[in-house]
Amino acid sequence: MSFVAGVGVSNLDMIYTGIGRLPEEGEEVFANDFRLCLGGGVPATIINLHRLGVPSKFATFLGKNMFSRYVEEQFKQYGVNYTNLYHGEKNPICITTSMVTERDRTFMSYREEVEFDERLQAQIFEYLKDAKIVTMHFGLFDVYKKLKEIGCTLVLDSGWDDNMSLEQYQDYLSLADFYLPNRKEALKITGQSTIEEASKVLSDFFEDVTIKLDRDGCYHFNRTDKSSRLIHTIPVEKAVDSTGAGDAFLSGFLYGLVKGESISKCISYGNVMGSACV
Repeated sequence: MSFVAGVGVSNLDMIYTGIGRLPEEGEEVFANDFRLCLGGGVPATIINLHRLGVPSKFATFLGKNMFSRYVEEQFKQYGVNYTNLYHGEKNPICITTSMVTERDRTFMSYREEVEFDERLQAQIFEYLKDAKIVTMHFGLFDVYKKLKEIGCTLVLDSGWDDNMSLEQYQDYLSLADFYLPNRKEALKITGQSTIEEASKVLSDFFEDVTIKLDRDGCYHFNRTDKSSRLIHTIPVEKAVDSTGAGDAFLSGFLYGLVKGESISKCISYGNVMGSACV
């Protein structure tokens, strides 16, 4: 049976919404609403795939504090197939405060790094090796290299990094079958000023380049025929909160891959999921 798998840090989001402005140093601003929920990353994508009926599983890292217990309880409520690979005393989950204004979101995060030693990497490989598609996580290059050698399809959705560059990510980009940056990430990693220029740089690594454009949909460039097009998303009557839209897009894209659809269809599925999330 074909299934999707991944390994990644679990995220816990404390989200403040209905904020007129962000506080300056020494100030306090009250939000109109607040919620505590699972954040993005591999677990969120797998949960979405589970909702779509796609066989999937993930490995993550949970500690012993109240934050990890909350995350674990959420996984159980969603009924997802997961395993915990961490049994130490650190706080291995990422705790994020997200403040949402009418213009955008800001984030403050904290977590303690888990070392991917040889023993842990061997565990991760055994957990992922039978998957048809694997979502990639930085720090596990040797694991993904072995997975690629045995025929796994690898999908990289890196997220933002202040220091991201082609030089830093080259090994992972060379290994991945698909890379799904948003506009800001694509421009940052390539050092280009337009998505058209960025897509041509990324086409050195990928036959099909996909750049997410938020409400405008996705830009798709094919290396062989040099064709490019904008694949529109579905209209959103009222945008409430864009938190999680990237993970929702990824789950829709992966749904298409599992079903053997064309890249344009995979992107369309991603757009539908992203819009539904917003």
